[in-house]
Amino acid sequence: MTEGLISDYLLPLDKWGKIGKVHSIFEHSFNIQVEGHLINIANYHEYLSSFGIFLSEAEFEQIFPIIQKDSLVKIRKNQLTFFGFQGIHTLTTCDLQTVSLKVTPIKIERQQLKGIKKILEAEKLVSKIGLSMDEKLQEVIQSLTDDTLDPIDWEGLLNFLIGRGKGLTPSGDDLIVAYLSTLKMFGDSRAEELSSALTKHLTATTDISRAYIETSREGYVNSIFYKLFLDIKNSSKLETINVDLRRLMKIGHTSGKDLSFGFLLGIQAILNKKDKEKEKWII
Repeated sequence: MTEGLISDYLLPLDKWGKIGKVHSIFEHSFNIQVEGHLINIANYHEYLSSFGIFLSEAEFEQIFPIIQKDSLVKIRKNQLTFFGFQGIHTLTTCDLQTVSLKVTPIKIERQQLKGIKKILEAEKLVSKIGLSMDEKLQEVIQSLTDDTLDPIDWEGLLNFLIGRGKGLTPSGDDLIVAYLSTLKMFGDSRAEELSSALTKHLTATTDISRAYIETSREGYVNSIFYKLFLDIKNSSKLETINVDLRRLMKIGHTSGKDLSFGFLLGIQAILNKKDKEKEKWII
């Protein structure tokens, strides 16, 4: 990555308020909370959150020693000022490269999509995700990929999935984030239904996971998923897509596998719907 990047989802920085506080701190990242929204500041190699800022190691190390949980952050349109016991530091985001991580509807040949599905199926993701494959989860998967044209019971599905699993981003959340992003990527009308239904479930999970769900409702994904989107959009070879998928699967403990499984379910849902409608495969 370059010296610094910022997701355009965050701009202008003060759109949620002028004052924030440090919400959570990790080894290579921390989150600022502003009126219930999060801004992720990180120094992860080749990874940018959908609601994030990536900083060089030198810049990150100027801020990290200053902050602690609940430290005050003053926010301006293009500035973040951090206040801590060990000093004050101002980050000017004008110096950062603005990038968009928003997926938009794309065209794809049916055979290419089936090729991607085959790669994912070969990974046997069911045995690698952070959810136990019980009868209820099987029912949920069936509903998400069903080839009927009947309305989906989003409330029932989301009551089961949101907040289910361990960690800062529960597996059920990661699954539905990727599933929704896939529907948006291929212009499926169910994306809007799901986005609307998610509104009622945002308080049922962690703050960090809620931030990922909120950004996915607007079409934003992390930089690794976005690279996958771009390569699909550009009709890249399956070998390239395979590399993207392997990078995606490596995220976190199970998050990457959960995201990949949600991507697979989204693909299956789209393929099944097109089969049922017997439409020409052009989105």
